[in-house]
Amino acid sequence: MKNIIERFRHMMYSSDRPLPQRMFLLAATIASITLIAIMVISVGSSQGVAIYVVLTVLVVLLLGMTGYVYRTGKTAVGGVILSIIIGLVAFPMGYLLGGGAHSGSSIWFVIAIAFMATIFRTNYFWVYAIISSLAFGVVAYASYLNPELVVPLASPDLIYVDTFVPAVAVAFLVSALLRYTSRIYNAESELAEEQKEEIQALSDAQSRFFSSMSHEIRTPLNTIIGLNEMTLRDPLISEEIAENAANIQNASRMLLSLINDVLDISKIESGRMELTETQYETSRMLSDIVNLLWTRAKEKGLRFEVNVGENVPSMLYGDEMRL
Repeated sequence: MKNIIERFRHMMYSSDRPLPQRMFLLAATIASITLIAIMVISVGSSQGVAIYVVLTVLVVLLLGMTGYVYRTGKTAVGGVILSIIIGLVAFPMGYLLGGGAHSGSSIWFVIAIAFMATIFRTNYFWVYAIISSLAFGVVAYASYLNPELVVPLASPDLIYVDTFVPAVAVAFLVSALLRYTSRIYNAESELAEEQKEEIQALSDAQSRFFSSMSHEIRTPLNTIIGLNEMTLRDPLISEEIAENAANIQNASRMLLSLINDVLDISKIESGRMELTETQYETSRMLSDIVNLLWTRAKEKGLRFEVNVGENVPSMLYGDEMRL
């Protein structure tokens, strides 16, 4: 028995199963135990056999649906089947065969609604609640007009049992569900806090990595820029070498700007990326772009042309590198 309880507790608090499924299993278990208790307490009370048949069928259906949901995980299917059977068949019959208004049938109706509220996570619950309420109202009104439809309790004393047991069941069901959801909420909050700390640690490690890489990448690139600058300042270099060195200088400058953007990941994540606004020559910007692309176009046998409209200004103001 102890092992069964431990396995049940583990199943209820295990994140392997969705929360609606666990709620279904918990509510179905409590409802089944309550119905069995009613049957045991009512033994020997000379109540009609029909009510015991209804209770037995209901317990079997509850246990069957519990096993079905446990194996397949299809909570919605089990809930729809149970809602139809309980709301439209079992409850009306139980009301008429179990004493009607002079019994605990009204409390059983509360249990049925509470049970279904734990199963459905969509508007299906309201459909079930409305249909069940209409069915309950029809049966109650019919028994009011035709009292002979109701099978009275075998003994007046049974009304105390019949109202006490479902009242206790409602108290335990609601309390268990509230305590369960509270514990689940606390567990989820703790898990979210742990994940938040892990994400923060990962973010810090990422920032340290990019900070280190920023230095490691910029160092050789700055060396290339510096050596290329020395080549440009040499008065003895040919015109072709000077042109190539100028292209290298422009490409290196643009590459350094791109690297600064990529490595500055912290500013991108926080939305604090700032534009470097300055005045620059449009022709120089276009020339830098052409110098980067024309070689690759030539290698692929593509014709590369640049046409500048007459209305394009000679000077622009903004972030030249990002443009």
